[in-house]
Amino acid sequence: MRCTLLLLGYQTDKVELIASLIKNKELTAEIIAYPDTQNLTAILQMVNIDCILLNHESNQFNALSAIEQLTSTNQSCKFMILADILNTDVMRKGFLAGAMDCLQLSVNSKQEVYDAVFHTVALYKRDKALRHENAELALLRAVIDTTPSLIMVCDPDTSLFITFNQALNRFLGLPSEQVKSRSYFHISEQFDSTEQWFEFVEQARLSAGHIGFEVSLKNAKGKLIPFEFDCFLTRVAGREYLLMTGMEISRLKQVQNDLEELATKDPLTHLRNRRGIAEEYERLMKNAIRSKSCLALAVFDLDDFKKINDQYGHDVGDNILIEFANVLRSVARRPLDLIVRAGGEEFVVIMIDGESKSLQRLLNKIVSFTPHTTTPSTTVSGGAVCLTGDSIINYDQVFKIADNNLYKAKQAGKNRLIFETL
Repeated sequence: MRCTLLLLGYQTDKVELIASLIKNKELTAEIIAYPDTQNLTAILQMVNIDCILLNHESNQFNALSAIEQLTSTNQSCKFMILADILNTDVMRKGFLAGAMDCLQLSVNSKQEVYDAVFHTVALYKRDKALRHENAELALLRAVIDTTPSLIMVCDPDTSLFITFNQALNRFLGLPSEQVKSRSYFHISEQFDSTEQWFEFVEQARLSAGHIGFEVSLKNAKGKLIPFEFDCFLTRVAGREYLLMTGMEISRLKQVQNDLEELATKDPLTHLRNRRGIAEEYERLMKNAIRSKSCLALAVFDLDDFKKINDQYGHDVGDNILIEFANVLRSVARRPLDLIVRAGGEEFVVIMIDGESKSLQRLLNKIVSFTPHTTTPSTTVSGGAVCLTGDSIINYDQVFKIADNNLYKAKQAGKNRLIFETL
């Protein structure tokens, strides 16, 4: 063990004697010696001292006064009194002042002096290491508590919170005592049963202890907030724990939703574009089958739209498209109704209702309203197909039938709807 010793109040011969007494292969000591305490504060600030050895000679150096000066520096050094002659009063006052030991110095006390110095240095290094460790833990805890991310340690058997950072307190609006009485089940809608929780824990165990997932947690106001979590199954002192760290992704989700809306919305009419229409059709068809309702898909095309553009210009044509989109919104305005601008002057409408006649009546309104709503007055033709059974027909097939009916409407003179029931 390497150490630095500070000797105060000793003459040169005593310094050499002390060096010889503590000389040992287990202890490598660098010795700094000063005859008085005049530069004590500066020394302790510049040099990392492991132990201070104090002489005591009533006429030349007072160890008790030196201890008072040492204490006033607020340094955490260990110290001991090592002198030729020590009376019981000095020893008693030295121990009360915090001395690790008080020994009489002699050639015959080599082992006793060495043991005392070695023990004091070892204790100082241990205390120093503990102080550093505690300081690092305090700093780490401060970082953990100030981070906006949720950090939670859960019992894998019960999902109860064992420990957590202040972000969870802030999120739940609860003091630590109340948070500890809750579990991950209380704030998450991720699991419907304890069996699902245990499946999750086992999944973490089989996935090298790590799972990444997204989940919504309920905050202090009862609002669901989206988070992205990393979950680690770890073992400490023979026991398993789930460490969960989560970052709120509300802004990310909003950006994703905005990007998705941009990708699926027609910039002119603000209707949906054809992106993802097949998937939406599949969802609505299953809904119709489940509720034993009818589903109609209609394709509309503004009549002679090219001539309008050529005669009035594209600005007028764009305005007609916007006006027709508003006609569609005025008719297909129920929650499950879907309106899509398929491209150019072509639009697709998907609607669900209990009766096919009701759907046909709604779709015919679009044809009849259009000439009275657009400027200049423009007609529209439509082809529709209505599914009334529980058979599953894919989007491409249904669209082809509706588009063929649109062609028939155009051939029959336009400004009309051809409606077919399957």
